[in-house]
Amino acid sequence: MNRMFWPLTLPNIAQPCGKWLFIFALIVGSCTDTGSGLENRKICQQFNDSLFGQLNKTRALYVYSMEEISQRKERMDVRLKALKFVQASDLSETDQQNASLYNSIFRIYRDLSERYAQTVLRSEEHFYTLKGLSKAIQAGQFDQDRSEYRNEALKLEKVLKENEAEAIDITQRLRAVEPNYHRLEEPMQELADRLNLDAAGSPN
Repeated sequence: MNRMFWPLTLPNIAQPCGKWLFIFALIVGSCTDTGSGLENRKICQQFNDSLFGQLNKTRALYVYSMEEISQRKERMDVRLKALKFVQASDLSETDQQNASLYNSIFRIYRDLSERYAQTVLRSEEHFYTLKGLSKAIQAGQFDQDRSEYRNEALKLEKVLKENEAEAIDITQRLRAVEPNYHRLEEPMQELADRLNLDAAGSPN
């Protein structure tokens, strides 16, 4: 399987869940008050790092490239549409069974392809949002008052969790059909070659 290529590597800052929640509670509580410039900067950067850790967890779920998912879906779609023009007498019982399972797998790819792409793109957007917040922190934008950062960061923390939940659901479903997808690749390729299914949507 092809893995996503990310042009920028995130720091390995993911924390164990219990420890992270403790840090989260400490930082959020601290962010309700103003403090010294250096204290504010340190607190906001710690919380920003924890958000990067949450994003890293989501990005680790993207074991397929968007292009790979799209190509699989399109190839299955072409073959299945072409099979509608094939006489049942031209298909063995095994061919029909494989085609039925292939169609079930296609429906999953069809339903998940766009959702998968959207979660990947949202993660990229979140990355650049966090990078922007890091620059603002280092520039001292929140040194006198953390409230602006706190409001932005808590909204971002919420959408990061939502996107992670979506990514988990999608990748679990894709991984569940992965063994059957690969098992069917050879027999469906043979069927496609024999009936010219890949040519133009229907056999010549």
